[in-house]
Amino acid sequence: MALKPYLPRTRPSIRPRLSTDLNCARWKPRWRLPESQRAPLVLVTVAGLSQAEAAEALGLNIKSLEMRIARAREKLRSKLRV
Repeated sequence: MALKPYLPRTRPSIRPRLSTDLNCARWKPRWRLPESQRAPLVLVTVAGLSQAEAAEALGLNIKSLEMRIARAREKLRSKLRV
């Protein structure tokens, strides 16, 4: 299963541009997250699992999963500001 990069909620007018930019090879290294952050984020936001289901699948407690998702989102937000 190919994973799509996380796209923050934006105005519809800039969403296609972000999608195109993220597919560009020069952007890909900037959007990489450590596996410990990427897996929880993908399971919850892309795969649609609940936090409880994702935590169980990864062998984490819910609080740990929440922290990893928060760190991943913050890292992506900071990269958007650059």
